Parts: sequence; structure tokens; C-alpha cells
Amino acid sequence: MQQLSSGLYPRALLEAGPAAALEVAAQNSPIPVIMNGNRQLRWTPAIEQAVYFSCLEALQNAIKHGAARRIMITISGTSAALDFEVSDDGRGFDPGRVGTGSGTANLADRIAAVGGRLEIITRPGLGTAVRGSIPVPDRVVPQPSLAATP
Repeated sequence: MQQLSSGLYPRALLEAGPAAALEVAAQNSPIPVIMNGNRQLRWTPAIEQAVYFSCLEALQNAIKHGAARRIMITISGTSAALDFEVSDDGRGFDPGRVGTGSGTANLADRIAAVGGRLEIITRPGLGTAVRGSIPVPDRVVPQPSLAATP
């Protein structure tokens, strides 16, 4: 997971999209991760990258700070929007007391850069959910596969 946090672009993201790439990343998690996502839906590379790296950062935050026993990642989409959520059953926090760190600001900036919005729902003792929604400008698009041969 350390390589992924360094911003390396995983092959699974290009070939199979954010749900598949997050499944691969979650295999290295010390906490069980439940993945819900339609692997058939694809979006533009910029949107997929924003969702993947945002979910990955939220996953890492849950592991590092949340004291969670379980993490759930959900990616869903329609012709109008791509929605995602990373939630955990950890300790949560009081946003009024903790404030916004650089990680949270990075998440919000990354999603805003592709026209989306992000919200963090948390309370002490009740876990944390990071939710995002990105309008899809042109419906979902198929991505090329690196495995294809001419």
C-alpha cells in the first residue's frame, strides 16, 4: 500500500477501472475491506483517477487514524453521476474540534477538480464516511485495455 500512497498509477486502474483497482489495493489492508462496485461501468480517465486516489486516501486514513474493524468502499454510477463512499466502523471524530487537515483538503480539491463535491460524515464513536459525487459530463465511456492486440 506504500507504493500506492506515493501516487503511482496502478495498471488495474487503466485496464479495469476504480472498483477493480481498489479491490487490488484492499488486498494489502490489515483491516477487512468490503468492496461494492460495478466493474462494468467506466468513466473518463480524469474522473476515474480522482475517485481512485480519493478512495485510497480515505482507506489509508481509516486504517491509520480510525481504529476501524471493517471498512466498506462503494462505487456506483448512473448516466448523470459517479458516486463513491468509503465508510468505517472506527472511532470517528468531532470535526469541530479536529478541524480539516491537509489530507481532507487534498480529497476535496481532487474531487472539485473534476467538478464534484465531497462530504465527510463523522461523529465520535460512530465511524466516518467519506462521500463524493461527480457529475458525468458524457455518460460512461469504455476504456482501452492494455491487453488488447491489434
